[in-house]
Amino acid sequence: MTKTELQVFILAGGSGKRLWPLSTEERPKQFIRFDFLDGQSLLQKTFQRAKGIAALKDIFFICNSKIKPLIIKHIRELEPNFSLDNIIVEPEARNTLPAISLGMSNAGEFALILPSDHIMNNESEFISSIEKAKELAKNSLVTFGIKPDAPKTGYGYIKANNNKVEEFKEKPDEETARRYLKQGYLWNSGMFLFHKHIFEKELKEALPGLYSLYEKDLLSAYDKTPKTSIDKGLLEKSSNISVIPLDIEWSDLGSLDSLIPFLSKKENNIIFSDKEVRIIGLSDIILVEGKDGILVCKRGRSEEVKDFD
Repeated sequence: MTKTELQVFILAGGSGKRLWPLSTEERPKQFIRFDFLDGQSLLQKTFQRAKGIAALKDIFFICNSKIKPLIIKHIRELEPNFSLDNIIVEPEARNTLPAISLGMSNAGEFALILPSDHIMNNESEFISSIEKAKELAKNSLVTFGIKPDAPKTGYGYIKANNNKVEEFKEKPDEETARRYLKQGYLWNSGMFLFHKHIFEKELKEALPGLYSLYEKDLLSAYDKTPKTSIDKGLLEKSSNISVIPLDIEWSDLGSLDSLIPFLSKKENNIIFSDKEVRIIGLSDIILVEGKDGILVCKRGRSEEVKDFD
């Protein structure tokens, strides 16, 4: 695949709640450096993935002003000459649809949207799927679906007929997730490829108010955009969506539990601490010490940390 006709927009916002206390508002999870990523951050890995798809000048970040310096630090470790003009700063956080719309207002013909905090092994399959996604994107919105390897309840699901999306499903309970697996549903990855014209057509039909702002000067009217996700605001209102199934090892690291498959030691208790920790009479727990606090929970329940104020 030649690196032409395609720009990559990397969504780099985030509140830092889901991996607390490893992640914080000042250092969301995409900036955590992991040993199993050779000491690199998720954002750096996403950037390297983007470089396999698009030219350096066609890779952009969308973020808030607070974390822009972190992006500069992490990216310039890999590319000292990366242009700061390619960092698009949101005036305020408004969820994923306004952020993606802001990117699309700066896009050329095709735009690939990537979250900055995903792990993906076997990237070659994903990269090789881009050309097919571009063909589908000429007539429909395109998302990427992951073939599930377990009935996980932390992901949304996609019901598809070949490449045609029939329905998006909310995060299910375990029994429903098991049924989805048997029926061939896909995980909703949150990665997209859009043709600019098709995106604008679908946005105009789904949210004419947002499209009116988009058509004029979205950045200056950003505080008037609806705080909505791309799933709720656009995809669930459209009947014109295609999906590219991917059979790859993938995770959005949505909880501390999701780190466990990547750790070299498979102990019953999972400990992240610079101090020596001794545990007596307890099993199936996660203990994490960070600069801002300590989390102790049962394995399988770490996702609940996001519910704390």
